[in-house]
Amino acid sequence: MSRLDKQIQASSDAALVVLRRELSSYPDRGSAPLRTAELGCEVAVPFRIHTNLGLLSFFSMSTVFGTPLDVTVSEVALEFLVPADPSTAEAIQRAASQ
Repeated sequence: MSRLDKQIQASSDAALVVLRRELSSYPDRGSAPLRTAELGCEVAVPFRIHTNLGLLSFFSMSTVFGTPLDVTVSEVALEFLVPADPSTAEAIQRAASQ
């Protein structure tokens, strides 16, 4: 959420504001583990999701290109999801080949 807040602050993007509002409406997990921002690590973020392929584990990395001098380039952001374990990589490869 802290990354999303930074993007909203930098861009004032209405779609991100709507996304932030939706995410905030989800139930609180209560005893959730420390977030990576609280640990001082925002380089790679763990991401796990239950799908019809089973539990998939990724790490997420994002980058934003540009400088304040170039508005069009400063709006380019990329996010990468990389399989975090062999079983996730195999599941993704199987699904991609079908």
